Amino acid sequence: FTDLSLAVSRGVRDYLVSQGGLHPAKVRVVANGVDVAAIDAARPGDEVRRELGLPEGAPVIGLVGRLDHWGKGHKELFEAMASLRERHPVHALIVGGGRRMDEMRQSAESLGLAGAVHFLGPRRDVPDLLNAMDIFVLPSHSEGVSLALLEAMAAGKPVIATAVGGLPEVVTDGETGLLIPPRDSAALAAALARLLTDPALARRLGANARADVQEHYSLDRLGREINEIYGELMEQKFGGGG
Repeated sequence: FTDLSLAVSRGVRDYLVSQGGLHPAKVRVVANGVDVAAIDAARPGDEVRRELGLPEGAPVIGLVGRLDHWGKGHKELFEAMASLRERHPVHALIVGGGRRMDEMRQSAESLGLAGAVHFLGPRRDVPDLLNAMDIFVLPSHSEGVSLALLEAMAAGKPVIATAVGGLPEVVTDGETGLLIPPRDSAALAAALARLLTDPALARRLGANARADVQEHYSLDRLGREINEIYGELMEQKFGGGG
């Protein structure tokens, strides 16, 4: 019964049309927006790392997402870390709560990562935590458009994401981040090793990602698009009146 439905990505739009039965003309893509100013106001990363008890100089990977299922790619991250630990003893910040937290903690411990994977639970200070990360990963099995990913890009972090759902619409491989296949811990390990051994590439991807978010995914842009849509609907319904 709606006049217009909004989708956060082309992938979500296509799903609504093919599986939800919506008419293509009644679905429009409006990308998510993030508060870049809030990201910029975050606390210094070194300060946050000290509070978390992270070893000085250790590379830190971050993953933000609910722990209610394995679909965000936690298993693949743990396996990738285990395969890298001799050459790259990285630490991981796992942000988010959920019913599988204990199961995931046991999984990390079984791979010898008990001291390297830090389960932080639900947090309200994600921008601060992003500043404590060197690399952000989102190895999801399926995804629309992740706000956490956009926030990490706004923070200038090099990102690694799977080429699923709307993520390839946000991350341009080799330009604003790295894309890998889903459910592929070896590909994730290779992407992590690439960034860890090439700091210049990591810095370039992070800078490009921030610039792209500022241009295409700001809250100001989102507000303008939504206002324009409301204006169009009012014009169609009421001829500009009301």
